[in-house]
Amino acid sequence: MPYPRMRYRVDSSHRAARALVVGDSYYKLMLDYGIHEGLFDDSSHFWYYNHEIHPPLRRAGRQWGLGELDVLAELADRELVLIVVYEANLERFAFNFIENVYMALKKDAK
Repeated sequence: MPYPRMRYRVDSSHRAARALVVGDSYYKLMLDYGIHEGLFDDSSHFWYYNHEIHPPLRRAGRQWGLGELDVLAELADRELVLIVVYEANLERFAFNFIENVYMALKKDAK
């Protein structure tokens, strides 16, 4: 099986976006092949099935889970949000990410 070896050329005029990607195993392949790291800023994250953070998020000397994060603060820190879902998962589109954001916005508005 041929596996691609990709390289990214970065010059001083290039500034990668701070991204948040929510998706399934389809996007995880892009993460595994280094495409995510090559395209986006180092602070970018992938929320696998809106359940796990990749690469693992470490703050204050420990690993954080999605349930511990302030989703609105995470969104405010991003320039780009992508939701990537394989066709077989369309019925579970975004894996409750949109609902979680909506609930956080409602809570914040009170």
